[in-house]
Amino acid sequence: AYMALPGAALQRGAVQGAPTPLPRSPLLQPAPREPPALCFEGGGWDVAAAPTESERRRCEIDQRTNLSAEQYHREYFKNARPVLIRGALPLAHRCVYARTSPAMAAPRHLVHSCGRTAYPSLTGQTHCGKFTIDHLNSHPQCNDPERTLPICVTKPEDGVNNSNLFRYLPVRYRYESAFAPAEVMSSAWSGGLAKQFFTGGDRSGAAVHFHTAAYNVLFFGVKEWLLTPPRYAAISGGASSELVATTRSVLPRGLPLQCTQGPGDMLLLPKGWGHATVNRRFSMGIGDLYCDVELANLMHSPGCRNPFAALSPSTLRRGWQQAARASASGGAQGATRE
Repeated sequence: AYMALPGAALQRGAVQGAPTPLPRSPLLQPAPREPPALCFEGGGWDVAAAPTESERRRCEIDQRTNLSAEQYHREYFKNARPVLIRGALPLAHRCVYARTSPAMAAPRHLVHSCGRTAYPSLTGQTHCGKFTIDHLNSHPQCNDPERTLPICVTKPEDGVNNSNLFRYLPVRYRYESAFAPAEVMSSAWSGGLAKQFFTGGDRSGAAVHFHTAAYNVLFFGVKEWLLTPPRYAAISGGASSELVATTRSVLPRGLPLQCTQGPGDMLLLPKGWGHATVNRRFSMGIGDLYCDVELANLMHSPGCRNPFAALSPSTLRRGWQQAARASASGGAQGATRE
């Protein structure tokens, strides 16, 4: 039944003796009409040319333009299927992040710690160097023995509206506790969890990993995506540019799924899906792990907040110590007497 769903992840020939009907080819809808903008596509950064329609046809997930919140919820969210929304953020809204924009005069010279992955400590690694956004635009390498291609991630530590990078985002992307960043996500959205601004040079990218549901919007540049269903998800500290060559021999035929994200596109990723990215020249954008309505219901929390998050480590330690003492002094017998 799953194979017959429109746009199912299983591709033709992936399973021998598959029943009919086989899944159709992924949808490719035309790009939306763009309103006038005050900058040219690329924003003055050293980016690759936007994907051609011929290249778009090789994408192995649906690429939608006219998608309602109800359609997204029924066809993608409930079926845990990734989808790419073409032109979700028009150029007119991205020009503020152009290289010559006054808003970028200071942020593009700020120094960031960067590494092979967005969060090196998760895979036992460390940051390999410090770079500015301007430096990343020249596609540098780290000075480590591996000559790592760095990717940098920045979070709004002092709040979105106090951040030089985040305060210029469209309103919906800044107030995610109130509403979804895009209308198409409104029926699945319960709250943002971990917003981040990413930048990277040629062939850098996020190593294979997985997490809760997420969206990713590309401001400028081109990004290659490699996707696996949750059963084949993994976490690695290896270079994402080498992933296809190293995984084709161990994954089932047809995996990983591949798709090219162009400037202004939004990729909606279901929770648990494995993924890695490779930048084609310089790229920048934002992403956010978010709390969807299913996870919120499971956690009995509209924002998927950890009920222990508000407690200090010392408070937690005292609580566990008291529980341990109660157990050692016959707490089980006391429970019996009650």
